[in-house]
Order: sequence, then C-alpha cells, then structure tokens
Amino acid sequence: ANGVSLDGDLTIADNFALNAGVFDINTAKLTLNQPIATTGIFGPALMVQTGGNPTDGGLEFLFDADETITYPFGVAGSYTPLIADIDTTNNDAGYIGVNPVASKLGTLNDDVAVVDFLNYYWSVENREFTDLPRINSYVFSYRDNAADDDVTGTEGDLQPGFVEDGVDGDNDGDSFSRVAVG
Repeated sequence: ANGVSLDGDLTIADNFALNAGVFDINTAKLTLNQPIATTGIFGPALMVQTGGNPTDGGLEFLFDADETITYPFGVAGSYTPLIADIDTTNNDAGYIGVNPVASKLGTLNDDVAVVDFLNYYWSVENREFTDLPRINSYVFSYRDNAADDDVTGTEGDLQPGFVEDGVDGDNDGDSFSRVAVG
C-alpha cells in the first residue's frame, strides 16, 4: 500500500489531512486535536491503519465540544471505521482513543457455547475528562462479505462482549471493548 508509516507515538495539534494512501501507525498512538480532513472517500485505500493488536496505541481524538467524529481506520486491507457521537459536560475536554483489534474478544473464549461472534473488536479508552462525557452513540463497522468476513457463525446471532477495568466511574481511562450486531 502506498502511504506513510509511523514508528513512534505522534500528536498533531493542528490540522491533519489524509488525501491519498494509508497512514500506517502500526503499534504507535496517533493523537489528533481535530478530525481528519480529506478530499477523498475513506476506505481500505485511504485510512489510518493499525497493527490490529490488543496492545496497539490506536487513534485518539480530542473532544472539547459536543461533536461527532469519524475514526477512519482499520487493519491491513480492512476498513472498519468508528463514528463517535459525544456530548461533553460542563465544557469539559478530553481524549477518546480507539484501537481496532483483528481477533476475537478474549472474554468470549471463556464461553464454549459461543459460536456466533466477530473476529474483531474495538478497545476504547478516555483520558483527561473531569466529568465523563455522555456517549450518544458509537457506530462500529466491520467486514461482512463472503470473501473476507469478520463474522463467525450467523450475523444475526452475534454474541456481545464487554470488558471494563473493573472500577466504574473512576475516570482514569476506563477501557471497554464491545462486539455487537452490525
């Protein structure tokens, strides 16, 4: 793929435009203070690409107002964006980071009866908010085609999974990963 590779964490405070190619951040974290601008259409040939590992840094955006931001990312050959609609509280500001992971959510392995699941999940963290923001919605997208599918089993019977750091409301960057029907 044509594009640029990142070898270490990077923060961009001003505008960032991605108009052609894949920006491969691999295992690093890309932190942006504004949504990504483009003159193209995001997809497998125009996206931010992570390594697809649970420990990758992922893509992080600053939320300093009530807004909707698209995380135009995925793993090699797979565009799996997230659209986050967030309401900040009391003019609070903070970051929401997301890392797409190209494997089955680990907690689903404990249930041998689970046969319908995604071979993909998203790890979501927040930091620097004084008050936790209200999440209006997260819309996760995954591949659903015969040639290259993220679904094991029957799509309509997908089993949800959820992982949290175990301390609700501690505002230290709680993490969760969710597998949900399309």
